[in-house]
Amino acid sequence: MDETFLVLGGGGMVGTQVVRQIARHLAPRRIILASLYQQEVREAISRFEREFPSVHFVGFWGDVFLRAEWNSRDRRRQTTRARMLESAERRAGLYDDLFGDLDAAYAHSQLVRLILEHRPDVVVDSINTATAISYQDVYAASIIAKKQFDALMSDVEQGNMGRAAEAGASARRVLETRGQVSDADVEAVRQAGFGDGEIAEIIANVALNVLTNYFNLVAQTEIDFPKVSLATA
Repeated sequence: MDETFLVLGGGGMVGTQVVRQIARHLAPRRIILASLYQQEVREAISRFEREFPSVHFVGFWGDVFLRAEWNSRDRRRQTTRARMLESAERRAGLYDDLFGDLDAAYAHSQLVRLILEHRPDVVVDSINTATAISYQDVYAASIIAKKQFDALMSDVEQGNMGRAAEAGASARRVLETRGQVSDADVEAVRQAGFGDGEIAEIIANVALNVLTNYFNLVAQTEIDFPKVSLATA
């Protein structure tokens, strides 16, 4: 009989229902509830301990897709992905973990360490990004993304903000005009060195961020990255 369950994303809306069904119908001895935020893990476990006193609940908070050493049990020292990507060394480490030596990646992996520590009989993935990640061509996309991000960070560090500034200005024009940009606006982006594909990516990113911002405003999503002040024109 399966006695120990590890539920990834167990503090979210789907994950808490999964945990409840496991506790109610499968008679587990122990459930490890893993989720991103400390507060949601503690609140979920507090509810479940009252509802299912015979089950031993263990909480873990942090990003299971990062290296274990990049996670901290102290909320004030937790490293978000946004903050992590500011470091060239950590960007390289993340890339190596995804596409380098698998044995080395396993040795660093928070998820692997979590599994080895608790030895669950069953692992349930309730993280809502799993499907999106699995259907991407991550190999080709990651190579392109890493080169572009490294080039951008190099421009920032060297004070060469021409392309970056024009990309930001272009995105703002798309947003402020609601897509009604002029031919001169498009030509200015081309003159800064952007191709048609990159221009399409700028437009798509503006549209995507507007869409997700609306959802996050309605849901009052907790912001897990440092707030960035708007640049003045």
